[in-house]
Amino acid sequence: MKDKTIALLGKAKQNLEAVKILRDRGFYHVAITRSYYVMFYVMDAILQENNLLFTSHEERIEAFEKHFVLTNHVQKYFQEYLLESLSYRYQADYEPLWQAEKNSSG
Repeated sequence: MKDKTIALLGKAKQNLEAVKILRDRGFYHVAITRSYYVMFYVMDAILQENNLLFTSHEERIEAFEKHFVLTNHVQKYFQEYLLESLSYRYQADYEPLWQAEKNSSG
């Protein structure tokens, strides 16, 4: 496994631990954002390991779908969770009146 892949998976694990702490302390908006990044880092690690390198989140998500979801190497529900999480992340980060709930933070 490549060093960058290992580092990305480490970041995913660290963010997952942070999500648990943030959720338990009631910081749901931040937990939602970190939840997205857990999945994003895992997806990015898979892309990295397969020499698929991109600069934007959108490019990575599209490539992941093309190379791994549509080819049935990864189950579609992972992509669905990732996109749902991205939507929640946008709301948590950019919609000041949006209220996060405990069950939407992981």
